[in-house]
Amino acid sequence: MFLKLLEKYKPQHEFKLFAYALMPDHLHLLMELPKGNLSELMHDINSSYTKYFNGRYDRKGHLFRERFRAALIEKDPYLAKVSAYVHLNPKELKMAEDLKSYPYSSYCFYLEKEEGKTPALDMAGEINEILGYLKETGYADFVQSLDLKEKTELHKRLHRQGIVGSDAFVKRIKEEMEQARKGAEPPKQIKIFPIAAALAVTVVLVASGLVYVLRVAGKNDKKITQDLPADRGINTAEDLVSTQWQILLTSSGGGFEVNDTVSFLGGKFISSKLYPIGYQASNYSLIIEANGKLIWETMQTAQGGTASWRGEIENGVMRGALSRRSEGKQPEDFTFISSSYRRTK
Repeated sequence: MFLKLLEKYKPQHEFKLFAYALMPDHLHLLMELPKGNLSELMHDINSSYTKYFNGRYDRKGHLFRERFRAALIEKDPYLAKVSAYVHLNPKELKMAEDLKSYPYSSYCFYLEKEEGKTPALDMAGEINEILGYLKETGYADFVQSLDLKEKTELHKRLHRQGIVGSDAFVKRIKEEMEQARKGAEPPKQIKIFPIAAALAVTVVLVASGLVYVLRVAGKNDKKITQDLPADRGINTAEDLVSTQWQILLTSSGGGFEVNDTVSFLGGKFISSKLYPIGYQASNYSLIIEANGKLIWETMQTAQGGTASWRGEIENGVMRGALSRRSEGKQPEDFTFISSSYRRTK
C-alpha cells in the first residue's frame, strides 16, 4: 500500500524517486523535489497511509511516532553512494540474506533496468541518472564495493552531522542556515519540516543538487519500560520475553485457517509453522503506546521469501497480521488472534 501511495503522489507532487527501502520499523526514500514541497508530500503520505493502516487493523491514533531530522547531501558525487546505502539497509539489519531477495526495496529495479526492462513506479529516468554516474561499472558491483569505512562515514554524516558533501558545500550550507537563523528566508531546499509519527522514518531527498535525510524519532508513544513484575500481565518488554502464544491464522482471502505457536525468546521471534521451512528466529521491534497497548513487528526471511509480522497486545490478547511473499507464488496475507499464552520460565 505504501508503494501505491508513492505511485499516486509522484505526479501530483512532481518528485523524483531514486531509491527506497521499506522495513518493519523505518523506511528510506531517496527523492528529489524540485518544487521544495516536502511538507505537503509527507503530510499526504502520512495521512493516507495512517488512515489505511488504522482501518485495516482496527486501531486509532498516530501511526508514525517520531520527528524527522534533515541531512543535506551534495548530489554529485554522493547520489549514487546514498542509493547504495539505502539498498544495503535490509541486509545490514539482517532482514535479507541477499539484496535481490528483499521484496520491499528498489534494488532489483536497477538490475532490471540494466537488462533493458522497465522498472516499477516510473523510476526509469532516475535510475538512468544514477547509472550515469557509474560509467562502466554494473550497479550490483558498485553497491557491493561500498566498504565498511564508507558506510560508517555515510551513516555518521547523515545521522549526526546532517550535511554530506565537499568542504565548500558544507561551508555554503552552514552559511545559508546561519542566515536563516538570523531571520533571512532560507532556501526552500534546506527547510526542515516537522512531522508527527509511530515508525522511525528516514527520508532521503535530493533537491537542487542537495539531499535531505529525515530521521523520525519518538514523540507520542512511551519509551519501553523494564523490570515490572511478571504477574502484571503483558505490559512491558520484559513481560513479553519468554512467552509462547497460541494463535489462529485466517487467510485474508476467506480461505483457510491454521494454528501456529509464536514465541518471544531471548529477544528473538520464532514461528513454529515457518521455522521448519527455513524462516529462522528474527529480531523484533517493540513500542508501547500511551494507552498501554504493545505493538511488535518483525520480518523473517527464507530462501526466496519473506514473512512480515505485526501484532498488537492488549488485555492479554494478541491480534495482528502476517504477509508472506515467495518467489513464483501468489502473495499470502493472514490475520491472526491468540487463544492463549504461557510463560516458558
